[in-house]
Order: sequence, then structure tokens, then C-alpha cells
Amino acid sequence: MPLQLWRSGLQLSVCVPRVSSKFPARHTSTRHPLITSRLDGAATASRKALKQAAVTNRRSNFRAVRTFASTMQVVGVATDVSAPGKIANYKVEQLRKEMAAADDGRGVSAYIIPTEDPHMSEYAPSCDERRHFISGFTGSAGTAVVTTDSAALWTDGRYFLQAEQQLGPGWTLMRAGTPKCPEIQDWLASSLPDGTRVGIDPFLHTVTNAKQLTEKLRESGKSLVPILEGNLVDKVWGADRPAPPKAPIRIHKMEHAGQSVQDKLIKLRKDMQEAGAGALLVTALDEVAWLLNLRGGDVTYNPVFVSYVIVEHQTATLFVDQQKVGEEVAKHLKDSGVQVKEYNALLGDIKTLAEAHTKLWADPTKVSYAVTASARKAAGEGPPGKASPRKRPRTDSGGTESNEMAAHASALFIEKGSPIALAKAIKNKVEVEGMREAHLRDAVALCSLLAFLEKEIGDGRVLDEVEVDAELTARRNAQPGFIEASFPTIAGTLPHLS
Repeated sequence: MPLQLWRSGLQLSVCVPRVSSKFPARHTSTRHPLITSRLDGAATASRKALKQAAVTNRRSNFRAVRTFASTMQVVGVATDVSAPGKIANYKVEQLRKEMAAADDGRGVSAYIIPTEDPHMSEYAPSCDERRHFISGFTGSAGTAVVTTDSAALWTDGRYFLQAEQQLGPGWTLMRAGTPKCPEIQDWLASSLPDGTRVGIDPFLHTVTNAKQLTEKLRESGKSLVPILEGNLVDKVWGADRPAPPKAPIRIHKMEHAGQSVQDKLIKLRKDMQEAGAGALLVTALDEVAWLLNLRGGDVTYNPVFVSYVIVEHQTATLFVDQQKVGEEVAKHLKDSGVQVKEYNALLGDIKTLAEAHTKLWADPTKVSYAVTASARKAAGEGPPGKASPRKRPRTDSGGTESNEMAAHASALFIEKGSPIALAKAIKNKVEVEGMREAHLRDAVALCSLLAFLEKEIGDGRVLDEVEVDAELTARRNAQPGFIEASFPTIAGTLPHLS
């Protein structure tokens, strides 16, 4: 039956399948017995508790839903973007001033602002949402490029409509994946004059990406310049930039993990030995969390915490803001043979490994270019302490590296895919059972919601999407073991799905 949702003058239509006794007998008899029994149990739950949770979730989700409604309008409808546009243009002008002064005054004529954080996360903490800050575009995928006289944003087809509405005057939307839209590196190579210096924050670009950019720009007489003196968008952001997240870390218990940290480290060290690596650098946040049987809350809807890990044959080190590590987690790590250092100590340890000529295994599609630059510096400049790891070695061409430094990098790094990605993908029996149980509990919440909607709509009630989201989240919250949702509720149909 159709459910009509009204919000801000927009009509949404959601198909709600019947879940009551009106089902034919063959349907009701095939329902999972656990779902049936849990639905019976859920029916006896306190309505008052559900209403209270619904109100709380409605308040917390109102802003996100309002954004959803505003960005799902039809192209061509008049929208007042003058104020956001002025703000965005002011930010771009300030960024251009920083570009002119960058790299010890040598300046860059273009600057690339990706979505990713230093861990190449698809979803980043608010303090790392630089592309959102500079452009105003809030989609989860996209890259901005600002030059001395233009500003462009690349994003895919999921976000064309949203980007058209959120980008202010002076921005050009580049519709990635369409026939006439060039790739970023091709656009830079063909649109900018010879001799142009293109700046990046090397912490936000992978080794693979930086190499591709370097080669493409060099072919067209341009150069890539890693700016190691700090992110230029952060300088524009200033004191308004959100503080780094400090959510406490929690233990993912053995009853859910099914494998100890010690056993995972034993397997990793065997992989390292076979690859000829003296150390493995783990930078992806989900891989760190899996390896150490820990979870966090630094990113909304993602149980991860901002951190790195270096695994050696005799030691393992977690680099993290130690304020997030409570006594219980500290004991868990110590018992697992893992020491803890501050997050910013990573590059110092990378330098030490490079100076000792330790072969470092790093996934070039996940590890930032800054890490390899730090290792090259340490291997190429002799004893430690001679220069700051935030300073880039100068080359005659003004580019990112000389042939000699490239040779150092090749000798230092084993560039191959992370062994944790495959290990994490193969679920043990406990993890498989946990996945099944999670789906069963979520099925109870969904079936309970659908039954509620059928009754309420049948009684003539009209609900908006905020209320539906709050009701669903409240039912999930009532399930044993619930911690948080894995993503915000997505509800929409007809024009809102196009």
C-alpha cells in the first residue's frame, strides 16, 4: 500500500508491504521462527520508551532530513544561493592568497582538494571535510580543484543535482563519468599553461595517485608540488575548523570477534616474512579496528577511530590520540603485545625504519604520499635530525622527486595490497553468526515498523519522513546490543530517486 509522506511541500510515496494477518497463509507460515518470536516479544515492549527514543532521534536527525529534502528539488526551481555563494567565493579568494604564498613563497597555480582524509576514508571526521568547507558541496564523493582564475568540482552521477544546487557562483560542475568530462589529471594537463605548479597536501593523496599525477603533469611541462608546510584549506578555515574527534575507544570482545589480536598478528607476521618485509604499515581505519579488536566513534555511522598501526616482527605499535585510550583498552592492548604512541609520532618512526633500511610493506592505494616522502627524506639525507620531516627535498625541476629519490623509495618500500583486506574479508564462524544475528534483529525492527505504518495509515494518520525515521531508529534502538545505526535512514521515491 502507498504511504504518502509530506515535508516542505514535497510529496514522497513509499511502498509499504503488508505484514499483518492479511497475508496469505503460505506467507505467514514461512516467516523465520526467530523473527516471529521476537516480533511477539517486541510487541510487549514499552510504548513509552519507544516514543521517548523516537523524539530523541527525531531531533538528532531533523537537520539531516531537512538537508535531504532541500537537495532533492527539481533542477530549475528557483533557489536562493546568493549568501552561500558569497561565502564560498570569499573562501576561494582566501585560498588563492595561500596558494600564492605556499612552498616558501614559490607559490602554486592550482590546488587539489580531495574528499579523503589521511587514511583515505570514504567518510571523514568533520575536521577533515575540507572539500565540503571550500566548495559548499556536502556529497560523499568528489574532488575540488582551485586555480588562480577558476574553481571546479568533479563528482559522479549520484550527486549532479545536489552539486548544482550547493555550488555557488564561480564554481564549475564537472560531471565525472559523462562522455565530455575529462579526468582531473587530463584537465590539469590540458587547461593549465606550461610551467604550472600544481599543489597537493601529500597526506591526502595516495602513493598511486601522486605518481599518476606526477607523470601526467610532467608530460605536459608541469609539476606536482607536495605542500608539507600544512594544508592550505586549513589555513583558510582557521579557528572555525572543528576540533579532531575524541570519542573513546571500546573493546570488540572475543565473543564477537572470534579471533584474538595475538593470533591475527602471528598470521600477519608470516605474510610479512614471505613478502620480505621488516614492517607493515596499516593506515585504513577499518583495518586498524579489525586487527586490534577495537572500535571507536570518530566518524558518524562508522565504528572506527583515527589511528595508524606499524607491525614489526617483534613489536606492534598503535599511533592514536591517547586521550581516547581508557584503562580497559590500555590493558587489552598491552596483553595483546601492542604498545601505544601519540598519533603524530608516526612519521618519526617511519624515518627511523627508513634510516635502518627496513623494508616497509605499504599498500600504494591506501598509504599517503607523505609517508613515502618522509622515508625518502630519511634515507637520502643521512643521520636523523638534520631537517624537519615536514620539509620537501628540493629538486632542480621543482617537481616531487629526483630519479635518485625514486630509487630510494623503491629500495625502501614493498608496494602491494594490504594483507589485512583479504584476512578481514574471510569471516570466521563467530563473525558469520554475528552477521546473521544482526540481520535477524534488524528484521524485527523493520517488520515492527511496517506493521506500525499499516495500522497508523489505516487509521488515517499522515506521517512525514522525520517521524518514519524516528520510529524506525527507535525500534532498532530497542533491540539488544544496539549501539548505533550504520547509515541514516534513506526514504524517497518517484522524483526523489532520480
